[in-house]
Order: sequence, then structure tokens, then C-alpha cells
Amino acid sequence: MTELNLIPYELRRKKKLGYTGREMAKIALVIAGILLFAILIPTGKLIFLQNKEKALIKEISSKESQLKESEELSRKITSYKEYINMVEGILSQKQTIEDKVRTIEKYMVSDVVITNLSAGKGTISIIANSKSYSSLCVFVANLQESTEYKEARLSGINFNTDKLNYTAAITISY
Repeated sequence: MTELNLIPYELRRKKKLGYTGREMAKIALVIAGILLFAILIPTGKLIFLQNKEKALIKEISSKESQLKESEELSRKITSYKEYINMVEGILSQKQTIEDKVRTIEKYMVSDVVITNLSAGKGTISIIANSKSYSSLCVFVANLQESTEYKEARLSGINFNTDKLNYTAAITISY
């Protein structure tokens, strides 16, 4: 039996050639869509990353100013700590000097008068007056015998004829 072909000749020819115009247009549209997505997705990602980069740069610049401010504050804090330590050292030294000067009172002889007293680092200088030469010597001897002071040295004793008293220069080391 032979087969009867009712399909017109033109349609058979188009079928042999392949796809029709509409089908070609659909395929072209799909390919164009795929290409469009292939271009738009990386472009969109690039724009997103560029915006993110700009935001990060702004954030870094704001953090840099905060970092500079923090470093400046740290320098000031260090400076203030050094100043506080210096002041505490001076105050503790002042307290030590005050204590040393107050203990001189224990070794005073009744008729000795201190006319000048100056304190430095580790030393106290005294100018004392007395009507009695021996009172000044006893005062210096008391200071030398004390355990609070390393050394008490009498620099000289002078007699003041106008005031009729003796003046002594004494240096105490502690």
C-alpha cells in the first residue's frame, strides 16, 4: 500500500528547510534575552559593587578622622598622666621635706633661733642665731647624732658685734 500525502508541496519544502519565520523569531528573542541577561547581570553587579566601594571609602574616611582624634586624645592622656606623676613626685618630696623640717624642731636648743631655712633635693640649709656659742654647737651635735639625717655640717660660726649674737650656717643631708 502506498501512502497518500495530503500536505501541500510548499509546506513540505519548508519543513525540509527547517524552522519557520515565526520560530526563528522566537529563537532570536530567546537568544537576545539570554544575551541581555548576560550583559545586565554583570553590569548591575558592577554598579552595586561600585556603590558599595564608595560607601566603604566614606566610612573609612570618617573612621580616619575618629582615629586621628583618638590618637590626639591618647597623647593628651599620656601628657596628663606624666604631669600627674610629676606633681605626685613633687608633693611626696614636699611631704618628705616638710617632715624633715618638722623633725629639726626636736633637736632645737631653747635659745637658738632659725632665721633662714631653705630645702633642696636631699639637703636643708639653715642659718641660725643664738646668744651662746655652745647652744649652736649643741644644736649641730644633736642633728649629727640623729637617725633622721645622714649628715649635719656646720659651715661656720660668726659673732655679730652689733647684735651681740652668734650666726651659724648649717647644712643637713637626708
